[in-house]
Amino acid sequence: MDKNNKGAQETSTEVLDDEVVRAVFDGNDAVLSKLTKKQLNTKDKHGNTPLMLAVVLEKEDLALQLLSRGADLRKTNTCGWDVLAEAVCLGFSKLIKAIVMADQKQTSEDMTKHKDKLHAMCSEMKDFYLEIEWEFHSWVPLVSRLLPHDVLRIWKRDHVVRVDSELIDIADGGMTKEQLTTLIQIPTSADDKLVMFRLDHEHKVYTKHLALPTDQEPGTEKDADDEADADLKHAVALSTPLVDIDIIARNSAVTHAMTGIFGFGSPRVEAIGDYQCDVYSLSNVQFKSRKRKEHLSPQLKSWHQEMKREFQSGEFDLQALMEKRPPPLETARKRERRRISHKEYSSMDEESFKDWLSSPYQEQTKTKNFTSTLWMSPEFPLTIERIVALLSPFEEHSDVIKTLVKFLQNKLPPGFPVKLDIPVAPTVSARIVFKAFSFDPIAESVTAIPNDYKELHHECPRKCDI
Repeated sequence: MDKNNKGAQETSTEVLDDEVVRAVFDGNDAVLSKLTKKQLNTKDKHGNTPLMLAVVLEKEDLALQLLSRGADLRKTNTCGWDVLAEAVCLGFSKLIKAIVMADQKQTSEDMTKHKDKLHAMCSEMKDFYLEIEWEFHSWVPLVSRLLPHDVLRIWKRDHVVRVDSELIDIADGGMTKEQLTTLIQIPTSADDKLVMFRLDHEHKVYTKHLALPTDQEPGTEKDADDEADADLKHAVALSTPLVDIDIIARNSAVTHAMTGIFGFGSPRVEAIGDYQCDVYSLSNVQFKSRKRKEHLSPQLKSWHQEMKREFQSGEFDLQALMEKRPPPLETARKRERRRISHKEYSSMDEESFKDWLSSPYQEQTKTKNFTSTLWMSPEFPLTIERIVALLSPFEEHSDVIKTLVKFLQNKLPPGFPVKLDIPVAPTVSARIVFKAFSFDPIAESVTAIPNDYKELHHECPRKCDI
């Protein structure tokens, strides 16, 4: 989905009542405290929920109240940015931390949602091994030879899934590689929690992530860890660029590739491994990356560059790095919009409102159109729905997996994409091949954490551009 038009793309036709909009402008809690969950997350004529409107109007305390009542923090405005990005732009420290804490809770709830699909897959399918090969190419001369190849290896043993990969981040054409394993323990009982482990083999450390019940009692050890993790992510959010990556295929045209000169022959069919595949072209696929830095002072930009050098030199522990040299958060810039009244807001047309909303932004956008090729087979043992269910829990930790999952959720030709080309950066595309699949017994050691690995309580937040 194009994040720049998310407000327009959402299916709901309901518009937030103007009485609620006025209540946000006036800070009228008597009205706002009575909002239903549905009203809390309904957008007004300009595409703002009550929470988003409170943030862009610089009403931090009101935004905190709405957030505590269950407002959806992931809904975006008409410019495609969420409330965290807007809070960072305004330097609202209390709100940023509250959003991070709420996002951690939402992530936990999302993991719980994955539980049912993963449980069904593990119960219905025998143990298996799946290998996905990534090969990266660039239209920029001499760049392709510098791009890495990677193989994503997936094991399913009983109710444990293991995913191995080296490639983690490919934002703006730059790549970060680490040898990582992710393990997901899928509970067999509805009362048990889904647990995710991330293993760093180079440093022999791991982190543990639990999908906790939403009614978890505060004051637990996990609650304290979440608080410390929120402090870290709050500091990172204020001291690094805001980055948004999107792949847009809704306006793409699907055509069956043809053999012969100039495509005047018969429909093209090719064998990929053991599978006969129909070949399709998906034209006008757009890749867009956006970056905002208006909140970064010269001091923070200097600190950010130093942190990047530390990571590139192999330093892993972000928590230790930030304790050693804390970011100068007090220098963060606050970019304010001009004050407007409810009357002016209500009378604005779409263009005037977008101009007002985006006035503080210092945004860099890179866009590239691609034509993707798909090799579709009806014989592959997995369905698109199952591979999406299998990979979705790992989106948070890999931009490439996130891009693949997003692409697979577009309307594709019939069958399973055994091989496909997709954009992963403005100048880089990935050829992905589901290279091997077999139903084989898996050794217990494959899904176990080695005894000599040490547990870490914090890791680098993947959503931030370190």
